[in-house]
Amino acid sequence: MKEADCRLFAPPPPLPLHFAENNSEDLLIEVLRELPVHQKDDCVRYFTELALKHGASLAVDEQRDVHGLDGLDFNRLPQLLPKEKREFLLLNAVHGHSKREDGAQTLMERGILQLLQKMVTQLPNQDHVKHISCKVLANLALIPTCREEIHRSGWIGLLARLQRSDSLLVNLPAMKALINLEYGQPGCVRLHDGIYIFHPPFRESRTFAADLVFVHGLNGGAFKTWRQKDPDTPCCDFEQTMCWPRDWLAEDLPLVRMIGVDYESYLSQWAPICPYDSDKRSQAPRAEAILSSLVEAGLGSRPIVWISHSMGGLLVKRMLLLARDHPQFRSVFDRTLGIIFFSTPHRGSYVASLSSQMRYLLIPSIEVLELINNSSELLKLNQDFAALIGQRQLASLSFGELRKTHLSRRIHFEMVPLDSSDPGFGQFIPLDTNHRDVCKPRDKSNFIYVKTLSFIKSLFSQ
Repeated sequence: MKEADCRLFAPPPPLPLHFAENNSEDLLIEVLRELPVHQKDDCVRYFTELALKHGASLAVDEQRDVHGLDGLDFNRLPQLLPKEKREFLLLNAVHGHSKREDGAQTLMERGILQLLQKMVTQLPNQDHVKHISCKVLANLALIPTCREEIHRSGWIGLLARLQRSDSLLVNLPAMKALINLEYGQPGCVRLHDGIYIFHPPFRESRTFAADLVFVHGLNGGAFKTWRQKDPDTPCCDFEQTMCWPRDWLAEDLPLVRMIGVDYESYLSQWAPICPYDSDKRSQAPRAEAILSSLVEAGLGSRPIVWISHSMGGLLVKRMLLLARDHPQFRSVFDRTLGIIFFSTPHRGSYVASLSSQMRYLLIPSIEVLELINNSSELLKLNQDFAALIGQRQLASLSFGELRKTHLSRRIHFEMVPLDSSDPGFGQFIPLDTNHRDVCKPRDKSNFIYVKTLSFIKSLFSQ
């Protein structure tokens, strides 16, 4: 798609009169009301009911702080106006239905392709609309019958344009949708929810020599964890990259495919969490779900290096232990060369004790409760993984943090102490930085980047 002239793609067909004449929010509500109620998916039902309850009636003073609307914390969203918050609620519910084949089929029957086209074209400056719309398209594209209709709908040209957006929130899911639309052709893979390709930025036919997999940590994300560190002082010509793996590593390692994992994780239960999926948010089932999606994305067919931040390192450890013991994942274990841990709490984090001290203000999430310092579960995980490292003679590079992290104006906290970020195997390097910035190099000459690149190159040259 890189060299394609977007003018050559077929334009979308005219909108049905009903869609053209009615408000997009009202149309989304109408679609959601006609979707099947998923008795077997409590979270889809929960977010649908939330959207229908508040989507049409959310009238909020823009100057007033809005917090904790039935479990949805709008302060965690981008700076959205009331209308945009309604759009977010409604589109988020549509995205939930698009993950299920029965919901996806009903969405197609109700004209979701035309409705999303209308919203994306009429709201050109709303990246959150483009972001969720492309995620919906990526899910629909995994279903053969939906894929054919998407090709006829005029969405291909629109996705090609969105793929060239300067916004990571837009171009990553747009490319993902285009990749999924090619599934079924030789060499094509399936990118499930939460899996994105950082590099190459366009669909390419060349063969890649290896895979890098980036797994963020608690409260992070594929769209924000791997950005460049902010300058210490404002600079008029500072041009920040929001994804240094894509913009820097791709230049130094052009024949390496780079995959970004994205999953929801929160410090507090006040966040937009489904109250029915606590079992899925614990580390073990989450690691298995991510690993399964990565295998569908082609992981295990070439050498692998993992790069993780914070809790993401614990997920990587669990994934490799799973891969060792399960035949369907074994190729991932056999192909792994090494792991980089950025401030991974191998023996736990004090953030769990902080949450317990502030229990009435900050109800700790499942993710936080699993990080209790020196818990038997984490100690066993590290012991088992140390044995795996020795068994496979895997290389590992770990970074620790020396500075406290500013959680708020008054709360400065040591997120992961050095005795926890040092796993007891491989090379360990303490850095004069905080937990948030430990994986954010200032530029390509920064020690974090230079050491990371050197470690990766040393593995691929073996």
